[in-house]
Amino acid sequence: SGASRSSILSLANRVLCRSLVLSAIEQTELVNLVQMEFEAISEELDSRNANPLRPKEIDGEIEFGATTLYSGIESDDETHRSAFLAPLYISTGTHRYSEAPIGADQLVQMVQRAKIRDGTEGFAGRAEAVENQIKTLLRDAVRQGTTIDQAMANPGEQSARFRYRLTKLRNLVRVLRNAKPGRTISFADNSENDTVSGTITRVSAKEAQYSALPQSYHLEFVRPGLSRPEKVSFQRLVSLPKDSVVFGEGLEHGPNQRHLTEFGEPSKYAIPSKF
Repeated sequence: SGASRSSILSLANRVLCRSLVLSAIEQTELVNLVQMEFEAISEELDSRNANPLRPKEIDGEIEFGATTLYSGIESDDETHRSAFLAPLYISTGTHRYSEAPIGADQLVQMVQRAKIRDGTEGFAGRAEAVENQIKTLLRDAVRQGTTIDQAMANPGEQSARFRYRLTKLRNLVRVLRNAKPGRTISFADNSENDTVSGTITRVSAKEAQYSALPQSYHLEFVRPGLSRPEKVSFQRLVSLPKDSVVFGEGLEHGPNQRHLTEFGEPSKYAIPSKF
């Protein structure tokens, strides 16, 4: 909305004005953080073909089903009919992708390459480092008269800001320990009001100096029936309730025939879409 855009522009102007008092090094750091956040969001939206800055593209063919009158009036006489009363139809159909879905063999190869490139443990090694930094990172959010140890023991007595940051950092530690190539991930997708599940085929991160920032990490995962991996930022994962992000064994310990059967019959996985 216009009010939202005005608010964003106002915030951007305040940030730019206040950045003038920072040193050149601090200004560079600020720009890097903003760029990192923007790239994380853009990459994730691009992977789901949901970036509002790009036109949406739909590959494949649409097989039409039923067509019904949504609004307006059907009439054979179009001469005196108002445009406001013209019929508007809604159709349902099935979207069948023309690109071949990623099969079982290809998925195994992708996971094996990821283990070589990213390591079998992903970035689990950073989890302990982030966990050790939590007290330092939250010290400025502790209420006066309370030590950081007391705040950590009784977070319910602290401010909403403290609790929010603590939850995100703890979620980040959990995701770092569990997001490994070959494992499965399942999480809530608010945009589709559904649960998204797939096999992790890559885990990547920025430099170690940004290890405590969720937006510096993202993973790629493959869903059955799709022809390319999707990308999700850790920023999104740590913002979800802990119980809504679930990890499983998948292909972590090598080919798992029970898991691979989902990728063995492409024709079964045409994804129905209403339009």
